[in-house]
Amino acid sequence: MAFKVSKGMHFNLDKNEKKKYRRIRARLLWPNGVGFDADLSVAALTTDKVLEDGTPKRRIFAEEAYLAFYGSDHKEFMDVTLDVDGQKVTSNKEVITTPRREIIYYGDNRTGGGEFGGEMADIDLDLMDPLVHEVAIVGTIYLGEERKRYWSTLNARLVLEDIDTGEEILTYELGTEFPEATAVQVASFCRLPDGTWDFTAIGKGYKAGLEAFIEMWT
Repeated sequence: MAFKVSKGMHFNLDKNEKKKYRRIRARLLWPNGVGFDADLSVAALTTDKVLEDGTPKRRIFAEEAYLAFYGSDHKEFMDVTLDVDGQKVTSNKEVITTPRREIIYYGDNRTGGGEFGGEMADIDLDLMDPLVHEVAIVGTIYLGEERKRYWSTLNARLVLEDIDTGEEILTYELGTEFPEATAVQVASFCRLPDGTWDFTAIGKGYKAGLEAFIEMWT
């Protein structure tokens, strides 16, 4: 049974000695037909410096090549295997990738329905460069401010799955706590000093778009 997390909760991906979660599928799901074009973005971050209060200042690792989002030019075709109605189906699709396929983003979905039921990205933590200290999951709403579309009414959730087994690891219901937020840092995977990885449900809302995160992380 999947572990349910709420804002601020942690989940250690090495907690289970028999199974260490390293190849993870992140799904950002929202109801079909609610008039929202939500977008999933995933960024690999390194530590630029440590601020006076001890907080690490993050920046995107190796520039925007390590930001997987709908507008990226880093595209390629690859065979993708998905579970469709209980059957494994493989097809050749155009996807967005980082240089070593550490992150594979499966493209824009403007309704929340369709093949993936939302938007989806695969994250391989074992392929991350040692200088990558955080992998951030961000949700934005296209033209959210102009259209007055906010995360509080989106009824979205994040689901993490084990790519190798299909096991649902955890779910994070975003709920209605973002009344005027058009963007949310949903969660992050953080590399701990001992080399293990920890998942945190961040749930921090912004009245902004993806460009605000890019500016913050450059």
